[in-house]
Amino acid sequence: PYPYNALGGYVPNVTSGFALETQTRPFYSPKQFANGANVSVVVHEIAHQWYGNSVSVDGWKDIWINEGFARYSQWLWS
Repeated sequence: PYPYNALGGYVPNVTSGFALETQTRPFYSPKQFANGANVSVVVHEIAHQWYGNSVSVDGWKDIWINEGFARYSQWLWS
């Protein structure tokens, strides 16, 4: 089950070019949706609600675990 009570997303009018997995409200760049829906990036950031936000790693040397599970989630979705 989803680990939180809410989920949304935020697409501010800025030119950052990246997404960020903030808890319950991932941040997306408008550039990521310039050609329409970008389900892959949405799946990746939502996966971080479990891998990175709900359960985190011991230190930066282990951050690959968060990103690895998020990428794996993208692959499963595709």
